[in-house]
Amino acid sequence: MDYFFEGLEHSSVFGFLLDEQGKFVPVKETCYQLYESDYYPFEEFADELRALNDYCFLIAQAVNQEKERANQELIQTRTKPEKKFPWLAPFTKTELLIGLEGESNQWEWAASISRTHLEILLYSFLEKTLKYLSEWFQEESILTQRKSKREPKLYSYLYAILGIDKPKFYEQYREIAEILDASRKIRNQFAHENLEGDLPALPEELSEEKASHKLKLVELIDVVGKVLRLTEEVYEKEKS
Repeated sequence: MDYFFEGLEHSSVFGFLLDEQGKFVPVKETCYQLYESDYYPFEEFADELRALNDYCFLIAQAVNQEKERANQELIQTRTKPEKKFPWLAPFTKTELLIGLEGESNQWEWAASISRTHLEILLYSFLEKTLKYLSEWFQEESILTQRKSKREPKLYSYLYAILGIDKPKFYEQYREIAEILDASRKIRNQFAHENLEGDLPALPEELSEEKASHKLKLVELIDVVGKVLRLTEEVYEKEKS
């Protein structure tokens, strides 16, 4: 599985089963959690995030299967002597390999495109949801802080909802800030005609040491859920 998709699971594995002692146990141990809520409209956001998680999972499975198939066919063809391909005439094994290498490269490119596409999809979902919440909170007199026009939209909505400024947010929610910044960098690269998006290491200016890993999709899904949980806590606090 591609590093970017490592750990990605279908939502069905986040359920629970009864064991022989009548205790609930997870269907599977996972490296991230899906956001859940019992409050409207947060429960709808949870359902949408669950659907997006499964969409990402299905896309990742399909793309990686095709990439693996193309790579295996190329490897197997390289190891076989030319006499094993009598049906190739008047072409040669070399010409066949050129075609297979081209197909393998195309699926590698498709995998890069899918990584960027799914990352932007999740980032845009969070931005749209925070916009809705900021407008709703304002109507309900929950939101008291004005949105900053100097910050990117997603951050502006988030700071206003949490009643926090940028330095405090980065100090208090360092991990969330790092993942959102890495995700936004991919989004911006895509907007500037880099379809593959170059999956960056987490920003050096946010780390004491140079970051050594690149963004994983499950990290972004997990952060989207954490941000939604923070906004729900604001609602619960104001309505209690």
